[in-house]
Amino acid sequence: MSVEEENLQAQRDELDVLGSIFGDDLVTETADSTTEQPTIVSLTFRLAPGTCTIRCHLPIDYPSTTPPFYELLPQGWELGDALRERLAEQLQGMFFPGEVVLFSWMSYLQEELVSLYGPYEEEPDIPPEDAEAELPSSPPPATKYSTAATPSQTKPADEEDDLDYRTFALPPGCPPIYTHPEPVIDRKSVFLAHTAPVKSVEEVKQVIQALYTNRKIGE
Repeated sequence: MSVEEENLQAQRDELDVLGSIFGDDLVTETADSTTEQPTIVSLTFRLAPGTCTIRCHLPIDYPSTTPPFYELLPQGWELGDALRERLAEQLQGMFFPGEVVLFSWMSYLQEELVSLYGPYEEEPDIPPEDAEAELPSSPPPATKYSTAATPSQTKPADEEDDLDYRTFALPPGCPPIYTHPEPVIDRKSVFLAHTAPVKSVEEVKQVIQALYTNRKIGE
């Protein structure tokens, strides 16, 4: 096997290993139309200021004598010249003729850039403060009461107690409160359904505040 064939085989083996480590994050390209073997390998790092891609070109005499040629391509931010020179010196020192070096380069760059700039962090999803409350599709027949609603003094005692559950003091901006006409009575307990077309957390609080102005509900 010639040196050129040995280099191509070493490159194929190296790309297989890198693919198993980095998965779909590793991108390969074939720049030479005379061969199907990839000659360009790229890996993108996600950092706090943005992404940075290392793009490596594999010459025919790599790894026997020559290291890959590489590009560092930050997106949306810049690498300073001093840092580029320091990184180049470190990468050059990692190459030894006859040995593949891409994994060492990529691991070093990822660790170094993350330590300098920090990893990329997705912002947590913050739910909106005013989540729309679910409303019944068809509210039951009800009677609307406002701050002016007061029980009649001429009603019988049982009916007057029933009306006591229907009287509220609505704060400004409070949605209307609807009361079901038929209470459920279990021994000495009276259950009466109330609904209101609320569209925000603030309106929910207003409705609760209005309900508690009724002495029967507030007990």
